[in-house]
Amino acid sequence: MNSQHLHLALTTPLEELLTIPQGVQLAHNVREGLEGITPEQAVAILRAINGMIESALQTERDASGDELITRDENRDVEWLMQALADENHLIPAGQPHIPNHIYFLVLAAFKLGGVVEQRLSYKTTHFPASAVATLLEAQEAWAYAELLPSAQPVTETIETAWNRGLTPDSFGSEDIKKLQSKQAKKAADSRHQSNRIAKQRALELYFATTHSTIDAAAASIASQVFRAPGTVRNWIFAARRARGMNGE
Repeated sequence: MNSQHLHLALTTPLEELLTIPQGVQLAHNVREGLEGITPEQAVAILRAINGMIESALQTERDASGDELITRDENRDVEWLMQALADENHLIPAGQPHIPNHIYFLVLAAFKLGGVVEQRLSYKTTHFPASAVATLLEAQEAWAYAELLPSAQPVTETIETAWNRGLTPDSFGSEDIKKLQSKQAKKAADSRHQSNRIAKQRALELYFATTHSTIDAAAASIASQVFRAPGTVRNWIFAARRARGMNGE
């Protein structure tokens, strides 16, 4: 993830963004949302996001038993959602707790910056499909940031309760860690079970019907099991290899 994209989104004069649909408003929104966060902190958060996405990708590989799954099979905003749902947070050293909506704001800024770089570099009226897709992802990330509450972390919530005289008999930092670990394991187990069911159903559909190619099958089945076509394609290839089948 190129931190220069983040810099462009946060510093490019708004008048230079007029050629980007909703670019001025989106830049204003993310800058306002990230007010108080230094450029260095924003870059550190972006690096944390990249690590969270890579972790979510590995979790997906482990859950499906398929090492062929690549990062390109989902958008970054979707990988980030998965990481946060699994409570897989990475917090840059020296920074306080980062609310979930901040991660999405930084991601929105990064995606917008990629579009800004493309527009400033080529200065053309042509707006390629890749730039449109990136801009839509930036807008979606910002929308998620707007929807998420700025909730206190668990430790701050408990500290507030203690200060109000609601201290439990025994609930220290180790108890908090155990509770968080239990919640994370429960979320991961639930996701793994969902993936196993989706994979089983996808393969049932594939071997029960006839398709011209594996890609065509994956595209058709993906919407029925709510998974990316690339993921379904990898499941099919692995199942065919296990059965000694070759070719499309």
